[in-house]
Amino acid sequence: MKMKADSQNAKILLLEDDQSLRQILIKVFTEAGYKTHAVKDGEHALKDLKRFYPDIIISDVLMPKMNGIEFLKFIRKNPTYKDIPFIILSAKATLEDRIEGLEHGADDYIIKPFDVQELVLRIKNTLDLRNRSKKNITPNNNGNLDQRSMVFLRRLFDYLSTNITDTDLNLDKVSLALNMSPSGLQKKIKRLTDKSFTQYVREKRLEYAKELLDLGIHNVNEVAEKSGFKNVSYFSDAFRKYYGYPPSHLIK
Repeated sequence: MKMKADSQNAKILLLEDDQSLRQILIKVFTEAGYKTHAVKDGEHALKDLKRFYPDIIISDVLMPKMNGIEFLKFIRKNPTYKDIPFIILSAKATLEDRIEGLEHGADDYIIKPFDVQELVLRIKNTLDLRNRSKKNITPNNNGNLDQRSMVFLRRLFDYLSTNITDTDLNLDKVSLALNMSPSGLQKKIKRLTDKSFTQYVREKRLEYAKELLDLGIHNVNEVAEKSGFKNVSYFSDAFRKYYGYPPSHLIK
């Protein structure tokens, strides 16, 4: 089954030291409509970044010279590349391995062996979510935000995305992470988005939940848990009010 990319001409930087798998993935990504540049490790990727700026990075972990985690750290610390979505593909499957990748800023962590169709869907959804986030961070300003406000909303969105599974993602915790007072954070979100903190976080959880449901590989209970809802009934009711239909409507 061939799957077409939604983002026209989106570019993938692929890091994979296994030549056979590298060639297979190049073929899969090309058939899905992506332009793909593949290298065997992080060192080669660093050399090629200036001439090939990707829309998303797909990387193995265990590679010679510079491994995937080291390359991820470089990407997240570099102002030029830090916002590029990054998906890890790895045979390292322990909880500690996955947490390490996500803590360093990976958008997703996929364990080998993996299903090719699922991988392409995850890439598509990661790109769609990032593209939507660029549109959604300015709902109360008609796109006329100053640079500082844009930076703030990007930091807020990135923090929420990274910690979306945390059921206790409260005002105190988020304000501490952003080095703000709780009241200051609440007022700034209200001013920029015309939403309360609680509403803003709930909507981000619901948008992430829809992304998971669109993948077609999780049931409603799993999606509620993965998007940080403590109660499945509350999740289903909130989802129906936000989208106009229940989450079960997307279960295939």
